[in-house]
Amino acid sequence: GISQWLARQQPAGLYLLPVAGGTPRRLTTPKVVTDQAPAFSPDGRRLAYASCSGDIAISDCDVYVLDLDTAFTPVGQARRLTSQRAAISGLTWSRNGQSIIYDAQAYLWSVDAAGHDQPVRIELAGERASAPATTSAMNRLVFSRSLLNFDVYEMGWSHPPQPVAASSFGDFLARFSPDGRQIVFCSNRSGESFELWIASAGGSGARQLTRVWVVASARE
Repeated sequence: GISQWLARQQPAGLYLLPVAGGTPRRLTTPKVVTDQAPAFSPDGRRLAYASCSGDIAISDCDVYVLDLDTAFTPVGQARRLTSQRAAISGLTWSRNGQSIIYDAQAYLWSVDAAGHDQPVRIELAGERASAPATTSAMNRLVFSRSLLNFDVYEMGWSHPPQPVAASSFGDFLARFSPDGRQIVFCSNRSGESFELWIASAGGSGARQLTRVWVVASARE
């Protein structure tokens, strides 16, 4: 049964590890960089995981599902369920096994395990939610919420540092325009990905300059 096996991430992909000891068995071979965050479906016949292709281990990831037979041997090719190319650090199955819940772009998302529908953001969990987990015993979902926040600060000779164009998301790497009247900086305040933003030197009128995630999705 499923209680006798663990799905484990290794540099060369995902492996099935016998709990009682023995030789690990390969389940996946990463197409680019790494497969990670494996999770068995409640019936043990499917394995969901994040396949990532970015330079950083958890970046540029999408959710895949692999069917398994009764011997936990892969059946056919893994199915790609998302096309967001975002950092994914954790995922889990819904209690009924019909959907997969995962973290991406500072929110929790739910996607149909059969691949019929597009991912839906779980607004109730709020922003900065990650590492979701469920239980087969109850209709409950637990997750983590990060409170880490970077902001851009301005410092003058006559006053202490003050936040500029602050948000509840990460803002960093600010640079002045040649005339000193504007700043450009990186931020994920759109809730999608880290993009370039521009604002006045005082922080007013912030607007997004790039939409890398939108362009990447359109090319899928």
